[in-house]
Amino acid sequence: MEKSRNNKFNQETKIDIKYFLICGLGSLGQFCVKVFSEFNVPIIGIDIEQEVDWEIDGVSNLLTYFIVGDCRKTNILQKAKIQECRAILLVTNDEKVNIETAFAIRQINPYVRIVARSSKENLNELLSSSEFGLGNFIAYNQAEFSAEPFATRALGSENRGFIELDDWLLRVVKHQVQQGDAWCNRSLYELNIPDKRWLLTYTSAVEALPVNFYQWEQNIKTKDKDEIVYIEVIKERLADVLANERGKTLLQQKRRSLTGLNIFSSADNTKNKVLSFLQSPTKELRIFLYLFYSWVFLWLVGTILFIIVPIPDQKANLWGAIYASAVMLLGAYDGVFSNLQPSNFTRTFLLFINLLYMVFGIVVIAALNSKLTEYLLSSKLDLSVKREPIPKQGHVIVIGLGRVGQKIAEFLNMWKQPLIGLTDADLNENLLPSQIPLLEGYSLDSLTKANIATARGFIAATNDEILNLELGMIAHSQNKNIPIVIRTFDPRFSNYIQQHLPYAKVLCAYQISAEAFVAASFGENIKSLLRLNEQTVLVVDFTIQSGDTLAELSLAEITYGYGVAPIFYRSKRNNESRRLPSFSRTPRLQNGDCLTVLVNIEGLRKIEQGQRLLPRYKLYLDSIEVQEAAQRQNIIEDGKNLIYRFTDCKLELASKTMKNIPCELDFILYKHQGQSLVRELKKLNIIARLIALN
Repeated sequence: MEKSRNNKFNQETKIDIKYFLICGLGSLGQFCVKVFSEFNVPIIGIDIEQEVDWEIDGVSNLLTYFIVGDCRKTNILQKAKIQECRAILLVTNDEKVNIETAFAIRQINPYVRIVARSSKENLNELLSSSEFGLGNFIAYNQAEFSAEPFATRALGSENRGFIELDDWLLRVVKHQVQQGDAWCNRSLYELNIPDKRWLLTYTSAVEALPVNFYQWEQNIKTKDKDEIVYIEVIKERLADVLANERGKTLLQQKRRSLTGLNIFSSADNTKNKVLSFLQSPTKELRIFLYLFYSWVFLWLVGTILFIIVPIPDQKANLWGAIYASAVMLLGAYDGVFSNLQPSNFTRTFLLFINLLYMVFGIVVIAALNSKLTEYLLSSKLDLSVKREPIPKQGHVIVIGLGRVGQKIAEFLNMWKQPLIGLTDADLNENLLPSQIPLLEGYSLDSLTKANIATARGFIAATNDEILNLELGMIAHSQNKNIPIVIRTFDPRFSNYIQQHLPYAKVLCAYQISAEAFVAASFGENIKSLLRLNEQTVLVVDFTIQSGDTLAELSLAEITYGYGVAPIFYRSKRNNESRRLPSFSRTPRLQNGDCLTVLVNIEGLRKIEQGQRLLPRYKLYLDSIEVQEAAQRQNIIEDGKNLIYRFTDCKLELASKTMKNIPCELDFILYKHQGQSLVRELKKLNIIARLIALN
């Protein structure tokens, strides 16, 4: 985007800054090399291993220099020409190495852009701050970048991502038009609602997926099976939006959130726990059930016996018989036979029955004591987490709770989506919120217990891509309608799976994250990312600086020239903020202004290299369809303001053009910009048309 963020260092040292350095050539590092190659920049790689396992074909040939050594050592960094580096990516698998290397780099080059891989969010924020920081430094959690695309695809809905901007919540939606629905047989421009919803891409049923935004003709009418992608402003909180999609009412959401406080929720929760306990065919459960049934049976038998054969010297009555039978089962001999002497057969018989009841009572009490002791020890010593019961339906199953899996689970839990995690025995349960139920093991039996048949989505996110493939196929065999998301590492293997398993969505976490790390190396702030039309779309904050390729450009030039989608603008001069696109005229971007856009890696490359498409249309105004003088004068005034608002021309030019109709506006426009203006002019009874330039 800029000539160089390191201009100060360049001016002081007179060194040509051109290289991009990648420390750590594991999976993420190799994908970063591949993405950098699309920018045609020289790349230097450092890895501690001489024999790197090259997972991507040909990526080793994309490196200008490859250096073997410890990137924390000063001599290795100097060998890697860090004085001539524009940015350095620290993406080794060891976060301590990444942070230590960042400090080492600052001893040599105080200005170079550093992008580090680190999951320590508090440390990342401190190191990026001006008070404690490393200057031009930013750190990202790789797992967090990939978690949201995994989560949104598993939900199986039309949502492709959510963007939070100040007090606004935006939603990106991909919709397939169906015959007879509200989207069918409408012109594409009619789908836009000013300040509420705007169309990003359109794909007919027979066309390839578009690469950039706004590559559609405004007058085309939608047909059955066409696909549109749009972004809309929603007022609800993110959790409420997703809860509504599950068809849950507000009352049901409140009852679920007040579990333990609301009597109805408590009853439902207790019922689910009891049913879950009784349905689990464990040996421990069978023993306790046998003991309980036997205790009740002996209690009833004892009660009947004491009514038929009353205790000597006592009157037979029902409540006395119930009490005596229960006391015997609890082992309280003295409470029943304290004064009884075995002088006859009846007394001897009752003493024998009492002995049997006492022995059985001791066994039951011992079993209860053991269970109670186990519970107390687990509560006080093991600190095990009490978790919610397994959802019955409408939930997402997440298999593999490593770094990526945990972030996926946290995203779904934040969105109030019911889910269950399946993990191996090595997971520390305290790493996940207690609202997330867990099962151990990846077997078919575990999937059955997780209610795969009624689940809403399935994510296989373990660190073994073969296991993920196997689990995805098993899940599909159990539920044909469930969205299957499979995590992979090898791009070639990913392509094979996608071709042979069309029902699955295959995502490579490192490939998704690499584009964000590379974008950050050019000095931008990456807010989030999403998957759209089989490509990664970044939500990027551009802060305009002198020399940037976006400086002094209008929003139309940025939107249509670079094929990006601006969604938020903040002016440094008057602190004005505005949600975009908007029909209100926005000044050309100046130093310090902030612009948030949706952009893919191709659009970012065009911005970085200044490869902007130029406008090629002019507006010709034919006539005003009103003859009455006073009304005509009002139309001229309104038309002048409309042209000024829709274009970047001067107000004097707009006024001159309107007063000399028929005539041509001496200002070049982009096609979308001009078509929108023609329609708005027609509402004022001004007939205009676009003329393409040769």
